[in-house]
Amino acid sequence: RSLPTAAAFNWLLKDGIGKLGKLGIVAKLGSQYDLELKKFRLLSTVVCDISCGLEMLTPFWPKNFLLLASLGNVGKSVGLSIALATQPAFHKKFSLSDNMADITAKSQAQHVVADTLGLGIALGLSHLANGVSPKLRMALPVLSFPILAAMDVLLVHRELRAIDLRTLNRDRSQLLASHWVHSNREALCLADVSKRDNMTFLPFSPEGDWPLKVRPLSDAVTDADSLFSYLSHYGSERYMLIPTSVKDQVKKNKELVLACSASAEERDLLKGILQASYFRMLQKQEQEEREQRELQREGGGGSGRSDRAAGGGG
Repeated sequence: RSLPTAAAFNWLLKDGIGKLGKLGIVAKLGSQYDLELKKFRLLSTVVCDISCGLEMLTPFWPKNFLLLASLGNVGKSVGLSIALATQPAFHKKFSLSDNMADITAKSQAQHVVADTLGLGIALGLSHLANGVSPKLRMALPVLSFPILAAMDVLLVHRELRAIDLRTLNRDRSQLLASHWVHSNREALCLADVSKRDNMTFLPFSPEGDWPLKVRPLSDAVTDADSLFSYLSHYGSERYMLIPTSVKDQVKKNKELVLACSASAEERDLLKGILQASYFRMLQKQEQEEREQRELQREGGGGSGRSDRAAGGGG
């Protein structure tokens, strides 16, 4: 009697942890979904694949069944909720004549077809593997899952690259501003923006250096003299662009911090992002000029030594 009770308790606890985890993540990050649609959609795929992998490991570690199953259930619940929350925004991109219901129905039909084909292929491969060796049939899911998970992430990534969003976030605004600065004020088309769009949550810069972060002013300026200098420089502007350098154990991390006032509007944010692109361009030009001067100095020093050596030989 105790064994079925313990099993039921474990399954109930696992499902309860999954629902609580899903509720907490959605409550904390739900307001960010519209701002970073592609990032969260790709993240949901990665989280779901990792969670399925954790569930597949439960037979190999039965003592840690509750921990692995709970983590897997939380991950799948969070990943599925993110995917379902971001999906209508992508459907809206394809809705050209207010046919959202039709597009949603076709999307669900595609999922049904893909699931049915996947089950059929899995049954066929399992039957073939059992004919070769029963052990091969048992190991087939574990061996094939990493390959299928990698293909899943890759295909979703390519799928997101093909979607052209007409909304601006921090990274897409930086791409447009960078192209505007470096191409003599030419606008970047939507297809090129999608190809170069950042779909990770890592710091991003189109030029590679000086990634831009939006933070409170208190995190960017730590002393009163610097604060007074920036306030006198920006005057009545409702934003500040502050270069910062943080040295860790490996290298010196350079980043730009965009601090905005409470009354800042979209125009102020765009001005700060455009100023960041000009700042990176000037930094690159200064670095190239510095390297050119060093090369000229080394070349001049080498020719002077050669002249002295030739004079001494004569």
